[in-house]
Amino acid sequence: MNYLPENQRDLYLAPQYRKDFLDILRDSRGIEEAASRYRTLVGDQFIDREADDEFGMRHTIKNFDDTRLESLPIYYTQKLDNPGQLSMDIVSTMALYTDMALTYKHMSEIVDLMEIGRDLMKERNIQDTKGGKGLMEQIKSAGRTISSKVIKPTDSTNFMNRLNDFYSNQLYGITTKDEGSFKLPFTQTHISIAKSANQLNKYTAMNTYAFNFLGGVANVVTGLAMTRLEAIAGQYLGVKESAKADRLYAKMLPDIISDLGRRRNTTLPSLLFEKFNTFQDYEESLRDLRMNKKNLFGRYITGSSAFFLNTAGEHYLAAKIFLAMAERYKLKQNGKEIPLNEAFEVIKDSKGIERLQLKQGVTKSDGTEFTMRDQMMFSRKVAKMHQNLHGIYNREDMSMFQRTALGRMAFMFRK
Repeated sequence: MNYLPENQRDLYLAPQYRKDFLDILRDSRGIEEAASRYRTLVGDQFIDREADDEFGMRHTIKNFDDTRLESLPIYYTQKLDNPGQLSMDIVSTMALYTDMALTYKHMSEIVDLMEIGRDLMKERNIQDTKGGKGLMEQIKSAGRTISSKVIKPTDSTNFMNRLNDFYSNQLYGITTKDEGSFKLPFTQTHISIAKSANQLNKYTAMNTYAFNFLGGVANVVTGLAMTRLEAIAGQYLGVKESAKADRLYAKMLPDIISDLGRRRNTTLPSLLFEKFNTFQDYEESLRDLRMNKKNLFGRYITGSSAFFLNTAGEHYLAAKIFLAMAERYKLKQNGKEIPLNEAFEVIKDSKGIERLQLKQGVTKSDGTEFTMRDQMMFSRKVAKMHQNLHGIYNREDMSMFQRTALGRMAFMFRK
């Protein structure tokens, strides 16, 4: 793609993305090869690899203070150590590669301006404090006393720490802090601290929530209680909208179930949830396309399948919030007031693929155009409400502390 720098484009190199477990079993010639590839797959969970995309760009130069110079991330272009590990799911890997290239294109258009803004923020003078009082320094010379404020080093202020974290995450794709590795005794293998913490969390979650019926019920009951409190407060959704959302979800459920197992969504509810990223799982959905899997077993039997009781509950809770807030968000169609969730329809394009389209004559309540920006702002508003009530589970919005290994372990049950 021309969106990437010339030295990162290779027309003869497929996107470098590793196979999953089912692909390894299917493509291996014999038990020994399957076992060898599976060991490599397990190693991927603990050892730093060239295909890792949660740490941002690693192959970059360093600043004078020995810190890594952050740059816009480019993934899937570094050759894998073992070509036999390369995924042959062309559609899924090209979707990931295209998303990466488009993100790079749009971020490269604003990165210079963003960095200028950060440099300007570094020039702010912020007075240091102690015990809640501003510190002053005095210099006595020739019978005169000169007083001045004690200024904090710019990079040590809370504001700059938060701003730097925002840039690292949202601009440079560093969703997980690289905390180095440790060497296994009597081997040459180095184990990533960050990845080890992730695997410990997965093991704990598997033992706590996998196939846990009571846990699934408790999750829904707690979520409904939090949603009920918000409905009573009435700031973003009310009791009537909440009750209407339950009825709408029950009505939509057959369509939602019918889309399970399909390679793409085709019904109005599923396309609506997808458009507004209701479940905050855009990146995960790209990784889970599995277009080369021909049946339900291949597409849905994964490590996360053991948590279907919890994910089913989360689906309902997130959809309920979206539908309730959409019911309150009023638009107009030819002068008649309608809720946002009734403003779209499903059409088929020239290739016979189902698409979501704004109905003819739909505008905002003041008669102006209902733009993509308006839709994006509503999507983020819904996401923020869901996070306030039920926690932050997507990588993009995690707190600074959760980007560390200790933070992810400490906040595992406190999102």
